[in-house]
Amino acid sequence: MSRSSSSFLIDWRPSRLLGAAHGLLALLAGFSLFLSALPRIACWLGALVIAVSAGLAIRRLACRPAQVLRIAGDGSWVVLLCVGRPPRLFSSAQLRIRGPMAILRARHSAGGSFQWNWWPDTLPATARRQLRLASGSPIGNSGPALATMSG
Repeated sequence: MSRSSSSFLIDWRPSRLLGAAHGLLALLAGFSLFLSALPRIACWLGALVIAVSAGLAIRRLACRPAQVLRIAGDGSWVVLLCVGRPPRLFSSAQLRIRGPMAILRARHSAGGSFQWNWWPDTLPATARRQLRLASGSPIGNSGPALATMSG
């Protein structure tokens, strides 16, 4: 079977781990204001701004719709399949795997760049291995050998 004719379907969904990380960073940022020499009113106002902006960012992350991607065997194209929308074609896909995380970048025909991030809670080790093999990404370009061998 030719490697260029094969393709791979993979689901993408928002990561709860990423939302929790944003929430923890916002909490620490608000707490750090109170440890500074700012007046108390500035600390409370800053903490309020941080809480609101973090809440909006977490909500925006969580409300992104789940997507299905079809990736060419040679990594030359990506098709985004969304329920209720026509498929969109992307080209020049680049996959980077760093430990338990995978990042896929692709360009749209209109010139826009898109990125999909898979965190450990959304991409198990077997799916990460299949993604790397189906996209044609060599191990040498995917990060340290120890990180790619484990997943």
